[in-house]
Amino acid sequence: MGAAPASAKYSAFLLALLSANVSVYALAGRTSEILDAAAWLLLLAAFALASFAPVFAQRWQTTLALLRFAAGAVVLWAALRFVAEQEWLDALNAWLWIAVVIALEVELRTGLRAATSRRWPRIIARLLLAALLLPVLLWLVAGEWFEAYDALLWIITFALVERGFSASDKNS
Repeated sequence: MGAAPASAKYSAFLLALLSANVSVYALAGRTSEILDAAAWLLLLAAFALASFAPVFAQRWQTTLALLRFAAGAVVLWAALRFVAEQEWLDALNAWLWIAVVIALEVELRTGLRAATSRRWPRIIARLLLAALLLPVLLWLVAGEWFEAYDALLWIITFALVERGFSASDKNS
């Protein structure tokens, strides 16, 4: 057995940090924050499996699809709850992430292999990822360090996992 790619090791480390963050929310967060963080972690783990263990992901495709659907429903509920709670930065962050995932799903589900036909969803997803820095900066200005750290950690982790997914897609 060969060593795991560096990006897979970094992703595993970052997923562990995000798991710790979910624990912090479980101890001190609102129900919407707890469920949101846990659901996003499940979605990211499923995406990482598709990126770094495609054979496993293919074998468990139906189970992973059901898990993604359930987690997606919780994420949507939490995003709506953030609006109802008037937690505007949480809501902005949540809806930007939902838009990122939609752009990536469009890219993945089109099944098109030509680079030009897949370029626009990837460009849109990367612009949305960049837009996710806005809530990070706003949380920093508001002195909400944990929120800013958590949001930045999500961006870094997702970009790394997406990069691994892109690399494995180019090799196929």
